[in-house]
Amino acid sequence: AMITGCNQLEIQHEDENIQTQQINEITAYNGDTSTKTVLANDRTSILWKPNDQIKVFYGSASAQYTAMNTEPEECTIFSSNTSLVYGGTESSSAYIWAVYPYSNDSAHDKTSVSLTVPSSTTAVEGSFANGSFPAIGRSKDTNIAFYNVCGGICFTVTDENVQSVTITGNNNEDIAGTVKVGFDENDRPFV
Repeated sequence: AMITGCNQLEIQHEDENIQTQQINEITAYNGDTSTKTVLANDRTSILWKPNDQIKVFYGSASAQYTAMNTEPEECTIFSSNTSLVYGGTESSSAYIWAVYPYSNDSAHDKTSVSLTVPSSTTAVEGSFANGSFPAIGRSKDTNIAFYNVCGGICFTVTDENVQSVTITGNNNEDIAGTVKVGFDENDRPFV
């Protein structure tokens, strides 16, 4: 995965021994497996598209960040007009968390993020519907690897009269709704 550097602004804290920084930009890239919402021409790579939005959490604060790329990319920088401040009084082991897609309803409790897996989406030829493929990441700096929360299904419909496709669990398992996602001891997401 490519990782590009982020610009960070240092802030002087009242206590000169405490260093804090503003999170103005987040570099988002794929974890060790493909992740995101746009299917690339090779039909296996999944990319960040221009203007994708993520919700970033640090401590009890959160902010909306928008992708700055102009074409679909595997790695992109997200920027925000509202900066989060990290460091200082937060624990040095605290993580910056991020979730795609951005939603006001996404919440963070410092050990996990609650988000919604949509129960229906509108088909998009050659890709996924915007916001239908949730991903999560966390990092101790502003370079965040994102991992998909669930799997995606790619299929072809050749009959023009098909109005909808319904997918259900074999044993009526929940496959949509609000989920709580954390990270395991291998730093991989679990639901």
